[in-house]
Amino acid sequence: MTILMVGLLVVCSLVALANWRHGIFLSVIVDALRDPIRKMTPDQPVWMSQGIVLVWAVILFSCLTGNGRTFRDIRAMFPRLREGAIFFIAALIPGAILSFILYQNGWFLALIGGMSYVGPLLGLYVGICFADNTRDIVRLMQIYVVVNSLVLVGSLAEQLGWDWPGLGGLLGMVWIRHMPGVLVRMVSGFFRSPDIAGLHAAHVVVFSILLAIPKSRRDMLRPHWFVSAIWGIFTLFIAGRRKMFAIPVVFLLVWIYLEFSRRQRGSRNLLAFIGLAIIVVGGGMIYFIQGDEQLEHHQVYMSTTIFDIAPKLYDNSLMSSVVTVNQSGILGSGLGVATQGAQYAGIERTKVWQEDGLSRLFKELGVPGVLLLIFAGVQFFKALRQAFRIQLQDPVRVLLQNAGIAIFLANLACFVVSHQHISGDVTNGIMPLLFLGSVFGHVIGDKRRLPSVPTLVTGAQASPSSALLLPPQATREQNP
Repeated sequence: MTILMVGLLVVCSLVALANWRHGIFLSVIVDALRDPIRKMTPDQPVWMSQGIVLVWAVILFSCLTGNGRTFRDIRAMFPRLREGAIFFIAALIPGAILSFILYQNGWFLALIGGMSYVGPLLGLYVGICFADNTRDIVRLMQIYVVVNSLVLVGSLAEQLGWDWPGLGGLLGMVWIRHMPGVLVRMVSGFFRSPDIAGLHAAHVVVFSILLAIPKSRRDMLRPHWFVSAIWGIFTLFIAGRRKMFAIPVVFLLVWIYLEFSRRQRGSRNLLAFIGLAIIVVGGGMIYFIQGDEQLEHHQVYMSTTIFDIAPKLYDNSLMSSVVTVNQSGILGSGLGVATQGAQYAGIERTKVWQEDGLSRLFKELGVPGVLLLIFAGVQFFKALRQAFRIQLQDPVRVLLQNAGIAIFLANLACFVVSHQHISGDVTNGIMPLLFLGSVFGHVIGDKRRLPSVPTLVTGAQASPSSALLLPPQATREQNP
């Protein structure tokens, strides 16, 4: 198994060095296979799960060094992206300095924590380049759905008690959730934990919906992708992680809203179709679980999600952040302290219990770092607003741009509730930022394929020295 894992990482890294787009496709396969390979290896070494960082490092290097023209265009058109990145990096510096000062192996601790922040940020710029070709984005979703739908068979196998190698949690770990009169046994399948199984199932649902619907007026419905969507909903259900349900729910809410506001024709039919599909799937699930005590317990547990949202956000995010600041002080405890994998730095960490993403930020970055992150978020939001004000001519890009922001916000909502699946795995953080970057990449890609009638972009975001030449029909005046 060790040789197999090393071979996968080497082959994927070489492919990524030659063609970073193909490297992204292969990274999906490595991502799906690394956990079962690790669980079938004696001692279950950590590097087998984290080795994919090498593949993404090569992808990032190959992409960032081979797309100078795209980055020049993006800097000219969206200068606030650069400003946001500067604030983002600045937010990490105080926490990194604190880790160097407070801990013997502070450099390693800061490295672990820094990777969990910087990796996704670089993924945003990869997404900008990746969106140059819409077929690549569709192909990525197709590969993701097919590969992970096959691997999620392990979730059903574990639920049914089949004795397959590689099933269950790492080192025989079993996740149980207790409620009055209810005992919920969470399912990992071939993945290393129910969190990761639920995360992949949630994205199978999201990508399947996007693949099933028509991308333009000339396109047709592809109902076979709804089979994988139903499969994703079922495996997400038996994974038993309520927070992962936030991903498809938030995605649908944001995406449908954007479709209504930007593509009015046909949006009503699209909404009706999706609503009908959800009702059919939900009703079918309720019907099939009757009589199975384990699945009925899952149903009771999941039904409490809506009523727990407000208390969870208040207790697990707001109050946890206040308690964290009281315990760790204004400056926090140092970068990487609350990051998954920090235990390998060999340091003694105190008062590290933060599960939600917000309190983790206060723990690692302190109040100054969080304030700088807020400044970075404001700049990124202004850049997004600018991108959405530009009229795209390609309807496929409009749909994928809407989907990109919806996928990012869905993952952000999940991060607010719990950060472990992202802080402990750079790949899980890169993917949603890649789709966020595609929002800007679609603007650049759309303009390059239009007739070249030069005119300057007007508005607060453009300047005489950094204006991008665009066709007049592709722009909207930003300032009335």
